[in-house]
Amino acid sequence: MEDVLFPQLHKMEESVKEMLERYDFRVYNSGVWANEKAMLLYELESKDLPGLKKHGGPQVFSGEHAAAFKSKYTGSNVFSNIYIENGKYMVEIPRKFTQAKRLLESELPKCGLGKHVGSSIKKGYDVLENGQMHQVRDNDFRKFLRKFFKK
Repeated sequence: MEDVLFPQLHKMEESVKEMLERYDFRVYNSGVWANEKAMLLYELESKDLPGLKKHGGPQVFSGEHAAAFKSKYTGSNVFSNIYIENGKYMVEIPRKFTQAKRLLESELPKCGLGKHVGSSIKKGYDVLENGQMHQVRDNDFRKFLRKFFKK
């Protein structure tokens, strides 16, 4: 079973990392640990992001694309007016997720998980943060954590 489980866990690790980064959560390190339970661990620059993000559009001279950008963001769900920065149209928009935990709780099942991991995730999973890691009482996991953070 290990020869099936670990490739799927590593596939999930990479898929979740890509999702976190797509939503602007910077991942410094990630790892997989499994015993009777499996855990994915992500070291993030921050677990929280500001409510707004800068969204870059096309260069101001790109005619049709610039017009489409301005049309899309004028008067829509934006925080700022459209402005120009370094020759590009910009706008500030609200983030869909400002907390990594909320993102994982909501979107993790949509990641590439593999057949066995995917069916297990559908049954339920927990997202633990910093201080909650003490809930895992497995000595092998604690050894894994020490190695993970010594990198």
